[in-house]
Amino acid sequence: MVWSRPAWFTGLLRRINSRIRRLKLTRAEAASLRAELKDLEGHAEHAYDQMYEVHDYHSAKEWKDEAVIGLIRAVKLAEKLGLDAEIERLNKRMVHILNVWSHQFR
Repeated sequence: MVWSRPAWFTGLLRRINSRIRRLKLTRAEAASLRAELKDLEGHAEHAYDQMYEVHDYHSAKEWKDEAVIGLIRAVKLAEKLGLDAEIERLNKRMVHILNVWSHQFR
């Protein structure tokens, strides 16, 4: 018989590991990473805005890709910092951008 972890246990482990990762960073490192997170998010939002400003499909696609890549990088950084709420918010924003692309630009 193979034992598998219940979902609540997996969630608990993820939260514990997140706190451990966060504690391993110095305050200066964490502050620097938080600033980088804000920069990445700002860059992604700028790319999203630019997606509407261009008038051809390929340029719009490049800006959409730039926005999504920026958000992916921001999510990875938020994971490193153990910011679960930020991860969820950034993932929702990424899904929104992809839905907008799918419905308005394709």
